[in-house]
Amino acid sequence: MKNLDGDIERKINQIVFKAVYGQEATTVQSLILKKPKFNRSSAKKWASNHGFKHSKVDETKTSFRFRQFPPNNCKPSSFRTKSLTTGVSAVICKKK
Repeated sequence: MKNLDGDIERKINQIVFKAVYGQEATTVQSLILKKPKFNRSSAKKWASNHGFKHSKVDETKTSFRFRQFPPNNCKPSSFRTKSLTTGVSAVICKKK
């Protein structure tokens, strides 16, 4: 990840890297940015500035979603959603 502020970087590190006690690592499968805090352009810019894939965006009534990799690459029942900062969440999972 590049250009992260300290708080967001700490949260992502806690999510992505293995825990001290041998917990299985998780990774960010999708990034969700909420409307109206973000429009399509600002959501893509936020994702890009924070080192996430941003070329393809899925738009819903309430958010913009940036898939980092296909969900079928995750272990079943391993998905969780974690807040990174106001208006930004990450769907995490354990990879197969």
